[in-house]
Amino acid sequence: MEGKDLAGSSNREPQEKKKWVEPVKALLMALATLSTAWCSYQSAAWTRESNRLMNEFNALERRAGPMCGLSTGVFFVVVSRLFGNRFN
Repeated sequence: MEGKDLAGSSNREPQEKKKWVEPVKALLMALATLSTAWCSYQSAAWTRESNRLMNEFNALERRAGPMCGLSTGVFFVVVSRLFGNRFN
């Protein structure tokens, strides 16, 4: 009878272990799934923000282009009038 008790208790131990292993595995898989979804969402959000800022930068650069050319021209005119004699 003692042999049966030992065999019975050894069968119960793996079953008792399995009782908490399955919910823990399910919880970890759910956590991994949610983490993956959150990372995908954040990636898409940052991509949208990056594209928006790049478009804004390009628009500002196009608007500033003619102004920079004008400013550079004015600068060279001023420099040539102030220091024109020194460069000849």
